[in-house]
Amino acid sequence: MMSFSLTGTLPVPMNVLDGQQALKIAKVELVQLNVSDSLSVLAKLQPDQFVAVGEMAAMMELIDVNGKRHEVTYEMLSSTSRQNWDYLQQLRGELDAKEREAAN
Repeated sequence: MMSFSLTGTLPVPMNVLDGQQALKIAKVELVQLNVSDSLSVLAKLQPDQFVAVGEMAAMMELIDVNGKRHEVTYEMLSSTSRQNWDYLQQLRGELDAKEREAAN
């Protein structure tokens, strides 16, 4: 299966701890999950965690100014701005459309 991704800029930078250094990062890459990846996310979720947040966290990486990629945890995403969540939902819609277009 071909992998699809999109890069964008979050409206509100997310905080990341890189070693001892605290970073604020706005650049994000969203990668489409396949069924296996999605089911792996579901298997790791705790009973009080939301599927949508878990899947979105698994789909995304933050990219700092040096190009280094940072994993996004469930906890990081669940405590981010509502503006970021709305933007990520929009970006995911664009990613789905890109995948559909390539299939035609």
